[in-house]
Amino acid sequence: MRQNINWCLIIMVLFAPILILGQDQIVPSIEKVPLPDSLKKTGIITKTMTFSKESLRFSKRKLYNAEPKYKNKKWDIVELKGIGSSAGELSKPSLPVNTIKVAIPWATKIVSIEALPQDSFVVPRKYDLIPGEAPERSYLPRPGEQISESFKNFPDSTIYNLSTPYPDTVIKLLNEGDLLGQGLAWFTIYPMIYIPIKGKLILFTKIKLEITYGPRPYIPIEKPLKSYMPEMIKILEEIKNSVINPEDVKIPTQ
Repeated sequence: MRQNINWCLIIMVLFAPILILGQDQIVPSIEKVPLPDSLKKTGIITKTMTFSKESLRFSKRKLYNAEPKYKNKKWDIVELKGIGSSAGELSKPSLPVNTIKVAIPWATKIVSIEALPQDSFVVPRKYDLIPGEAPERSYLPRPGEQISESFKNFPDSTIYNLSTPYPDTVIKLLNEGDLLGQGLAWFTIYPMIYIPIKGKLILFTKIKLEITYGPRPYIPIEKPLKSYMPEMIKILEEIKNSVINPEDVKIPTQ
């Protein structure tokens, strides 16, 4: 039984960060009290991310279950080796995305984020990027059944006619919270932008991240779990190996 509990804790941390959405700890909290001034922390985490133009990969294919006018069209797919290609929002251009995890101090929250492209590479030639697709049906239509229009894939003309970059941001905050006394935040990085009307692709080969954090208004008080200290340390070690700033992960001594 104890072994099953241990594996559940590890799986929750590594593969299901969404489980802590809206929570302050997976450890049950007894109460929340105002955060003392002595524990209030502010700071900026600065990191530089690089993406090589040699890691670009291109291919072509047709849309699954496309609208009739796009049935025979072959679309461009762009990938970055190591991070792959985004499925893309429905009907919008699909571009590579990179999800990162950042360690922040306990009882803090993200105040602001900024991604500053330092260098870029304009990819030669024009591209018709494949739009995000609706999930394929898991069954075949019954005889005489008409497939709903909601299952027909097509490019969103309001996006594909843009003369401005898509997406309009380089970084987005996905989620944040505290876990076993360690603050964590998840972000999506967009290392490429697309100017649809021109078919132009630009890769940011160097991006400087500036992540500002500040104190939360309360402090979570937890039930003591001394008997689980070895498991907690193991989980924190896994967290340290998965964030872009491992030096900021605080691991207690037994």
